[in-house]
Amino acid sequence: MAVRDQRIPLLPRGPFAAELRADLLAGHLCWYLAQSEGEAGARRMLEACAAGALRLSDPFPAGYLPIPLEDPALAAADWESAEARFLARATGGAGAEARGGSAAHAQWHALRKRARRLRFVAQGAWRAGVSRAKLLGCRVEGELAPTDLLPPLYLPGESAPTLDSGSATRAPGTAQAWDSLHTAVDRQSDGALEGTLHERVGVAYAPGTQLEMYLRCEESEAPRYAALLAEIGLDGHLKHASSGWGRFGVGLPRTVDLAGTRPPGAGDRWVSLSPCVPEEGYPGEACYRLLAHFGKLGGAAPVRSVFKHPLLLLATGATFRGPMPQGRWLTGIHPEAVEAVHYAFAYPLAC
Repeated sequence: MAVRDQRIPLLPRGPFAAELRADLLAGHLCWYLAQSEGEAGARRMLEACAAGALRLSDPFPAGYLPIPLEDPALAAADWESAEARFLARATGGAGAEARGGSAAHAQWHALRKRARRLRFVAQGAWRAGVSRAKLLGCRVEGELAPTDLLPPLYLPGESAPTLDSGSATRAPGTAQAWDSLHTAVDRQSDGALEGTLHERVGVAYAPGTQLEMYLRCEESEAPRYAALLAEIGLDGHLKHASSGWGRFGVGLPRTVDLAGTRPPGAGDRWVSLSPCVPEEGYPGEACYRLLAHFGKLGGAAPVRSVFKHPLLLLATGATFRGPMPQGRWLTGIHPEAVEAVHYAFAYPLAC
């Protein structure tokens, strides 16, 4: 059966130790398959990934995709173009001499800093060569709304809506830093044990947030993976699951045509929707940010230490010029568990 893209809604139901990521969810899926179907089930998943028949994306805010990372040298002209358009509008077309040292310049530099922190773009605004610089230029020209980008990007003079701290639309879609205080209880006195006050730090989403992750697999396999994700969400993902962290609900998978989002004019440029490491000998070029991962072995592995070697991956949003990247399983990640691997496959999308 042909491999298709599936969109799976996720509904956060509490704080998380870290933002949801494809590689961490893939590891969880592998363990749940091993528990429900035995080693054969886990190996089928490993083989499907290696054969290109299974890919997972990070969960994103519903209706959005990550903005591809641009090469600074190639994007310089786009930043200059966006600046010229902004200053022309801000000064009513005054010449460069009149603009020097003006308030418009200060506004531009503040706007550019905020634009560099943009993370997501609405799928309806996805176009060939999409980048932060080009998206900012489109905002300046009024071709995009503030909420077509996340975090929403408001121009000088535009007023952002005032949202109540308890509003369901506060900081829509993006994870915010979260911390909470905890203590241990003395079961004899039913009071707090002295010296046990501690802080837990993680992330949380605004109430009502819906995320969407993509799964590239055989259509008949999608309900099985969605059911396993629902079990993970019920039990809790990552640390502090026993105290209610890491919970999420899962909706029904729907077949989508992500390849149909390939914009007219898109060439050999790809963005990965998941953290990845290119396959050995990849002949193309990559523009990326590094993601350091410090993890532990799952399950009850008979080892002296559960801690893996630190890993470096290319963060989601990495762009590639050349053949479509595939990624790979990372091996040699633990000194004792020689069969342990880490998911580092790309989920490529033409951009």
